[in-house]
Amino acid sequence: MKFIPHLALIPLLSLAVSQQAHADEFHFGSAAKAAKMTEDSEPDMVRGVLIEREGRNLVIRVVGGVISVPQSLVYKIVSDDLTENDIVNEEIATAEILAVTGRKSQRTAQRDAQRTPSE
Repeated sequence: MKFIPHLALIPLLSLAVSQQAHADEFHFGSAAKAAKMTEDSEPDMVRGVLIEREGRNLVIRVVGGVISVPQSLVYKIVSDDLTENDIVNEEIATAEILAVTGRKSQRTAQRDAQRTPSE
């Protein structure tokens, strides 16, 4: 397995946040906008773990990193069962899938290059 440097930081991030922390859905916009949404539309939201409130911003751990969002943009927070560990596990699984896919693409490209007749 290939070492991916930024993945080495994931366990450290995990330690920085309480293992008991549960994720939430952070909904953006307003209640009025949400009421106008149709059944088949997706809500404008992110899922993540609230790490801290930094001034007027919410610092949220999401799959792929950390975002800082002005609290004024979030009109509703819905509790969820996703944990910090689940986020880390999803990142690791995604990295492994991308690594395998990348190796397959590289082998295919090498095979195609060998088949191309030289001029």
